[in-house]
Amino acid sequence: MLKDKKLLEGINKKKTSAWRALYRYLYGSLCNYAAEICKDAEAADDIVQECLISVWRSDLIFTSTRGLLTYLYKAVYHNSLKYIYATVSPTKEN
Repeated sequence: MLKDKKLLEGINKKKTSAWRALYRYLYGSLCNYAAEICKDAEAADDIVQECLISVWRSDLIFTSTRGLLTYLYKAVYHNSLKYIYATVSPTKEN
């Protein structure tokens, strides 16, 4: 499905139908990936939503589906780590 050049063009041109297809195809996998990292399904959902919105709002142009997938998975990975760092409380030393 993501090998379709028309879909990639639609994603680059911010066409709603292409983004819906991308969402349907990748959302579950990205959420599972984020949940494995941060161990919080609700946070994983938010992380993926934020990553997709960030790409939508950006001026990024993807020349290949591999580049798009790589970008999304890296963004989810880094944002999952940011979530972990933000939620870890410092330990008290006695």
